[in-house]
Amino acid sequence: MRVAAQATEQAIEAAFAAVEEGITGLDLERIMGASHYQAGVRHEWLHTCMGPSRAQITCPNDTPLHQGEVVRFDVGCSYRHYQSDISRVGVLGEPSTELLRAHSTMRKALEAVVEAARPGVTCQHLHNVGTPIVESGGLHNFCTIVGHGVGRTIHERPYLQRGDLTVLEPGMTFSIELATIVIGLGCIALEDEIVITPDGNEQLSTKGRELYVIE
Repeated sequence: MRVAAQATEQAIEAAFAAVEEGITGLDLERIMGASHYQAGVRHEWLHTCMGPSRAQITCPNDTPLHQGEVVRFDVGCSYRHYQSDISRVGVLGEPSTELLRAHSTMRKALEAVVEAARPGVTCQHLHNVGTPIVESGGLHNFCTIVGHGVGRTIHERPYLQRGDLTVLEPGMTFSIELATIVIGLGCIALEDEIVITPDGNEQLSTKGRELYVIE
């Protein structure tokens, strides 16, 4: 999973480096796929949410990206059948104050959940850490979870949600995921992988949590 996470971080970097006016989700899938295969992993999938009118359209398509629009990647690969699942956000052009505020809120929530993830706490506890931070920014966590198990498949139990009293144990692996949709902007979501350790957790992905600004 470490190999897969590192390869996906590299693929995201390659895609954002290529972002320009008129690029499409299909273009970006080709770039990420090539980067994954060059790293010796299998490209599994890419979700793209590009611009305010396509905030919930996740399948890469031939619709072009325009100046000022937000683009969100949710992408994964596999290495020896173990999965990565990482999400990042960028904007083509100068970010608005509203975008900066929303992205900062989602990053703060994600990092708070990561910080709180350790043996002995419950999945519900992590939900209760992240969701109020999102709501304090006037946003809505539309996933209703703040993460999920990940390993040989993309989504595995347990889910970090209200009512799940599963206790975290060393060796468990999770994708910490928080997402919101802002009218007029689009989808703003961050996702990173961690593994629970005896005294906390190890972050398998950290690169690129800042908002990517493509000039």
